[in-house]
Amino acid sequence: MHQDDEIDLLELFSDLWNGKWYILSATIFAVLIGGSYAAYKEKNQAVTHQSTISFTRGHLPPFLNANDANDANDANDANDANDANDANDANEIFSDFKELFHSKDEFDTWKSDHSQSQIEYDDLSLTQIVDGIELASQNKLISLTPNELVVETNNLQLLDSYRSYLQAINQALTNQYIDRAEKEKTYIETRFKDFWNSDEALKEQILIFMRHTVEVRAFDRYIEVAKSGAHVFDISRPTLPVVTSPAPKTNLILGLSFVLGGFFGAAYVLLRKAIRRRRDALKEA
Repeated sequence: MHQDDEIDLLELFSDLWNGKWYILSATIFAVLIGGSYAAYKEKNQAVTHQSTISFTRGHLPPFLNANDANDANDANDANDANDANDANDANEIFSDFKELFHSKDEFDTWKSDHSQSQIEYDDLSLTQIVDGIELASQNKLISLTPNELVVETNNLQLLDSYRSYLQAINQALTNQYIDRAEKEKTYIETRFKDFWNSDEALKEQILIFMRHTVEVRAFDRYIEVAKSGAHVFDISRPTLPVVTSPAPKTNLILGLSFVLGGFFGAAYVLLRKAIRRRRDALKEA
């Protein structure tokens, strides 16, 4: 039994050796097909890189940090009120930030001080003009979300320019909130003066005076801290660009083509041998 198996194995290798040209031809053909596919994919598939610039909420003005949870009836209502306030604040901040980010006036102001930057307003614009018609922009280079700016590039200078622009917008938003806080403070002080001259009860006047004093101090603290350099957002440095659309693995494709070509070539040789034996057996019968 063992001797028959060894004879069969030797015969198998003999058949494969006799059909080596078929196997070689099939292998070469498969490698040519695989190589052509890899070359086509490498030529037509652009490799893209992606980097992220994150930003988190930093110093917020009192009018964006109001807490109405004291009016809630229990702890659950207070938590729900806090969550609702946080969501509304986040939406308002991002809306203000996004409006400034896509503003042409803000970009032109920044660009005048960064003329060497590779960023153009078309890279940020939400619209584009096609045949004289204004359409929504299909810009795929950047993606602005409430927590980060995603940039499709591995150009480190370009990434640094985007971070510089984000910092400029952050400063513009901070200045905008400082102006709003000063107006809110002035309004509170004016309203209190008008009330103080009215004929309301002294106790109510004192309570309102205390509440308004706390509000005015909160605005004063915010304005002072914001003017000293505390911004609405804390902006991180860009992450190292990572490949998001890699080139085809040419070596792997060629290796698989070589193996599969040899396999199908050997299968053809053995099948051809088996058919020949079957015919010879039928003739002898």
